[in-house]
Amino acid sequence: MSKPPLGPILSATFVSPDPDSSADAYVDCLDQVIVDRRPVSKELAQSWGAPAVAGRQCVLLRPRSAEPGWIRIVQGERASKPFTTFGWLAIEILVKDTDALSHQLKGTAFREIGAPEDLGVVNGVRAMQAVGDAGEVLYLTQRDEVQGFRCRHVMGEVDRIFIMVLGAPDFGRAKAFYEDHFSLSIGVDVATAQPLKAEALGISSSVEHRMLTFVLAGGQEVAGKIQLDEHPSRASVSQHRAGELPGGVALVTFEVPSFEHLALPFIEPPRAFDHPPYDGRLVATCVGAAGELIELAARSGV
Repeated sequence: MSKPPLGPILSATFVSPDPDSSADAYVDCLDQVIVDRRPVSKELAQSWGAPAVAGRQCVLLRPRSAEPGWIRIVQGERASKPFTTFGWLAIEILVKDTDALSHQLKGTAFREIGAPEDLGVVNGVRAMQAVGDAGEVLYLTQRDEVQGFRCRHVMGEVDRIFIMVLGAPDFGRAKAFYEDHFSLSIGVDVATAQPLKAEALGISSSVEHRMLTFVLAGGQEVAGKIQLDEHPSRASVSQHRAGELPGGVALVTFEVPSFEHLALPFIEPPRAFDHPPYDGRLVATCVGAAGELIELAARSGV
């Protein structure tokens, strides 16, 4: 039985005490557009394994390009200190000019924690890191090779999510989870120092940890990816109340062709949701090897 492809990234969901305020910051500072505001339904909350979230405020935003890689904000507790827990660590977003954006974000709801710099792991990439007012971590990344593309690929100053960063306590087990269930290719696989995480966890900034990227399906000129990080053991499992979503980046939604060949322990059986970002797709959520919530939406009705 062939394994299905995974991707593109449809959306990333983070938790905020005030979703409207957080959404306004993304509109004002990060060029996003509000698509939908509605309470989380009982059925959707149950599919996430978070029944306490039912009825909570929820705001969905998209980039001006309208390409997949949207942001959803659900009401809940503020995140822990960045990089101190396992699971989804950060949302990485394509931007037109990292240095200009760094200047524009000064004095806003987004606190810069990593100044713009060229990344040595991949040529032609310049990135900065920031934390939003709900404690969510953003990597804001300029890739030289996309600057010549038509404007629909990098529209406005800030475009779409193209990488989700995952921190795993057991790197091999997390890698095997995705390789066992999905057809994926590996982009980079390196050992590298991770100074922001080292500082957050109180370890030496010179210690190297393994990092690889899974290249996702989707047909976009800049392919979406999951960045899998070997997360330092001083991090901890997210401590959130029973029935709640974890703080910070709680959940990532990926497209799959169908559920036909997926043998995953879903929290609830797949069911259709009519509202965006699903628009009638069958949807189900499972828990990955790093404790991350992975929501899958089927392209077909199977």
